[in-house]
Amino acid sequence: MSRQLAQPRPPILSLPVEIFHNIIALANSHPSGISIFEVIKYMQVCRYFYNVLQRTPTLWTHVACVVSSPDHVGRFLGGVDQAVANSRNLPLTLRLCIAAQISNDQFSSILRRIASCGSRWEHLGVQFAGSHDPSHAERWFPHLWEMAQAVGLPNQFINVRSLCFDTFMGSTRAVLVQYSADNWNLPQLFPNLRKAMVLSSELSHHLTSTYRLPDQLSQSLEELSLKSVFHNTSLVMVRDILARAPHLKKLSLNVYDNSTFVTSAARPSTALRHTFLEELDLEGDADFIPNQIRSIICPSLVSLRLSNECQDEFLYQGDFVGELLALVGWPACELQSLVLDYVTCLSNESMVRLFAGLPHLNAVKISITTDPGIDERFFAMLWQRSGNGSFLPRLESFEFEVWTTFGHEDYELFSVQSFANFVEDPQRKGSGPFAHLRAAKFTLDGDTVYSSGGIHFPVI
Repeated sequence: MSRQLAQPRPPILSLPVEIFHNIIALANSHPSGISIFEVIKYMQVCRYFYNVLQRTPTLWTHVACVVSSPDHVGRFLGGVDQAVANSRNLPLTLRLCIAAQISNDQFSSILRRIASCGSRWEHLGVQFAGSHDPSHAERWFPHLWEMAQAVGLPNQFINVRSLCFDTFMGSTRAVLVQYSADNWNLPQLFPNLRKAMVLSSELSHHLTSTYRLPDQLSQSLEELSLKSVFHNTSLVMVRDILARAPHLKKLSLNVYDNSTFVTSAARPSTALRHTFLEELDLEGDADFIPNQIRSIICPSLVSLRLSNECQDEFLYQGDFVGELLALVGWPACELQSLVLDYVTCLSNESMVRLFAGLPHLNAVKISITTDPGIDERFFAMLWQRSGNGSFLPRLESFEFEVWTTFGHEDYELFSVQSFANFVEDPQRKGSGPFAHLRAAKFTLDGDTVYSSGGIHFPVI
């Protein structure tokens, strides 16, 4: 018998346990993965570590830094220099949070350093938090554009594919700050941008001038997420965005206040047809959502979420179901996932009619209040229609959520049994003709009163 060759001992097993533990702790210290600043800490272990890590370019592509003091600016600038020098020609990722009052010179030095290696960046994430200077957040994109022109390379950020811009306002601020999007120059700065997120956390302290926002979007965009308080917005913001971004596949728009519409803007007489959009998530009040539904037609839509953010009375002047079906391109629609949160204009009959027009649905989530509209007869109507194989034939996940309103706390509009009758219908179980239902859930005021299978609802 030939002697087995000894397996070589992995180098990591030769490390002292204290060093190995420290490496694991550092590797898990950043939610987005190992940053170059963690790598710099590893290099302090010994000369051998220093040499190996410095010669490994893949470890130098992620620059993540929180500037919580003016003294941290120099550390960030030095980190960018090391990332550029040690990553060779690999694309870079930036995750920068400015959470301190820094001087204008320091602010300019940050932008200048980012612009000087602009062609290396692939992903840019910038957040303003805490006690930062609001003017720096407003001037970020215009000043970055000036810096790019100053180095003689106006298309310096040609390789940027994703952008996240978060203007978080610290809770200590008591003054409303209005940011203007009129001079962002995003199409010029990032001509090949694919994914963009503009977020705001302290919504009550944040206003965004967005009438011209669609003009500031790159036409190459495929994914866009906007979440903010909007000021001076268009009546048909979604239509304007889609017209600007013809290849957009995913749009998430959370509008927490749009009380100041641009009244001079004429409402378009015809809906815009957009054949690329696949996912649409709209969150706003009862005035905002109807205008968006009527202004677009998206026959390629696969996932749709409509949320009445204020949970106020959703008065819809017109045929909500008919216009919603028109939005998804009925009768040739492909919609598979539907979420309706507090759309109170729907009745039992209109909801059944909506489902009947969407034969490809496989995931449904409905959230309502106990105000009149939908009641337990809804489940009985679904159960009756289950005898027809053309009614929700591909349904895999069904979630229904009810929240009681003031004055209706003891009023039982729904029974668990009526829900169970529908989801446990033999037609949808075992070897039934359309037995695809895998998960069902019914909650009342946050308490689960019925559950079967593992609910896994796709998040838009």
